[in-house]
Amino acid sequence: MDAGIASEATIDWLKSYGYRYRVVSRERTRQFNPEQAIDIETAAGDTVRGQKVLSEDGQEVRLYCYSQARSRKEEAMAKRFSELFEAALDAIADGLSRPRTEKRITKLWERIGRLKEKAHGIGQHYHIELQADASGTLGGCPRIPTNS
Repeated sequence: MDAGIASEATIDWLKSYGYRYRVVSRERTRQFNPEQAIDIETAAGDTVRGQKVLSEDGQEVRLYCYSQARSRKEEAMAKRFSELFEAALDAIADGLSRPRTEKRITKLWERIGRLKEKAHGIGQHYHIELQADASGTLGGCPRIPTNS
């Protein structure tokens, strides 16, 4: 079952009717403990580390997995999203020094907000500050965003 369908209510319903189920977890934090994991070789010859964990009541089995290839893929995706996010921030900052571009701070925050919405969660890792001049605009302000 896909994680989008696997709400607590759905899983409780499956249990109440005696159905067995397999589901992708909705947990955000990984519970993987490499010391308790075993190595499993895939058909492609890659090694995946797996850890089997029984629930306290013994009714549920969780399988946590770690793959070096998956880890590299996730790092590459995060790097790509960061580069795209920073390029868009640079485009906003470059517009501050060009004529006939938006310099009102409220509109710039709207652009940054839309950028964060489209940034696949990477925006949460950045601290962005805008400092307006006396007119409420950002005249020729240098690029301020920093990666935290």
